[in-house]
Amino acid sequence: MAIVEGTAELIDDPQISAKMPAYLGKYGALVQSMGWTPESMAADYSQAIRVTPTKITVHVVP
Repeated sequence: MAIVEGTAELIDDPQISAKMPAYLGKYGALVQSMGWTPESMAADYSQAIRVTPTKITVHVVP
């Protein structure tokens, strides 16, 4: 198990989803299989959040 702590920043860019071709390249088929288009997903999840990790804790279970 891993715990990631960090600071979050709201990104003030309404077109951010259009600037994420790598995301759609990786997850485009999954997005489509869930009934979304890139545009409808961007409308449903319109607020981008950037998380900058400040601490990572890993717990190893024997």
